[in-house]
Amino acid sequence: MMTISAYTGWLLVAALVAVVVVLLWWYAVRPMRTIARGVDLLQEQEFASRLAPVSNPWANRIVTLFNRMMDQLREERLQLREKNHFFDLLFQASPMGVVLMDFDGHITGTNPAADALLADPLLRPRILAVPRGETQVLRQGSRRILRLSHLTFMDRGFHHPFLLIENLSDEVRKVERDAYGRVIRMISHEVNNTLAGAGSLLDMACQDATSPELRDMLMTCGNRYRQMADFVTRLADVVRVPAPVREQVVVQDFVLLQSRFLENLCRQTGGMQLRLSLDSEPLRVSMDIALMEQVLINVVKNACESSAAGSEVEVAVTARPASLMVTDHGKGISAQEEEQLFTPFHSTKPTGQGIGLMLVQEVLSRHGFLYSLHTEDDGDTVFRIDFR
Repeated sequence: MMTISAYTGWLLVAALVAVVVVLLWWYAVRPMRTIARGVDLLQEQEFASRLAPVSNPWANRIVTLFNRMMDQLREERLQLREKNHFFDLLFQASPMGVVLMDFDGHITGTNPAADALLADPLLRPRILAVPRGETQVLRQGSRRILRLSHLTFMDRGFHHPFLLIENLSDEVRKVERDAYGRVIRMISHEVNNTLAGAGSLLDMACQDATSPELRDMLMTCGNRYRQMADFVTRLADVVRVPAPVREQVVVQDFVLLQSRFLENLCRQTGGMQLRLSLDSEPLRVSMDIALMEQVLINVVKNACESSAAGSEVEVAVTARPASLMVTDHGKGISAQEEEQLFTPFHSTKPTGQGIGLMLVQEVLSRHGFLYSLHTEDDGDTVFRIDFR
């Protein structure tokens, strides 16, 4: 039978063991579990969590350092998210097209400006064909001039390729407009001053002429004077195109109102036939009616002059997509001619002065409408206006 002293000894040993276990738990196991919990928080990226202090002073130093590191990681993560959000907004709103690509040249992301350019099936392959590390200027006629830069940025130690697309069309067009505007104003001023005096003298001489031959010669000179005055006036009108005064218009109704005049215009220009193809869904567009009348007349007149006698010119309006198209079945436009279209004073007609398309370009640009003139694979030439 266990004596009292032996029993007491066992109790003391048990108590000592319990104290050791508690101390081991409190000063070793608990801190280690706290540190292990911190490792789990790091793996889960729970940067908002914190570790509670423990009784072990050495472990507390680790806990304090850990909490400080978590505060710093949380702050850096928040700043990174804010920067990423800012760059994402900048990426989406940028007027420059940005095309992100993988290492194999496949597109991984685009912004709206790039989407609008890549939607053009003729433009897309030319944009994506720019070699890495190079910058090229791409001209699509004179209506669109792009600077394409195939660059890279560093991410996690790797060079990631991307395309930067800058639209220089408005800048180049403004420089051209200012240049030919100054020339036209100078020509108009000098020529009109000369013609005004010459015209009066010709009229007086024609009235006083006694010889029929002399009168015919003077009348011929007078006709040439009036034609020259009309030419100079039309040149000056291109420079003085006013800002559009917009109103809501159903484009189908707009075309129908002009149809009688356009039919006569087609008949007088080689006996052409006018065909209308108007979408049943109304297409409502905000535009200046007077200015857009001049655009439609010029485009239809060009289509008639480019077609064979007796053929057909079609004016089509579609609501989806919102567009107006004038199609002719003439000889078409070569690739070389297409590059020069809308260039000031350039014309594909032997007797043309290139004024009509200058006026068309100026009016459509002031409206903010997209436009193109292109010969399709089937030989038809289409002037297209996109109301976007």
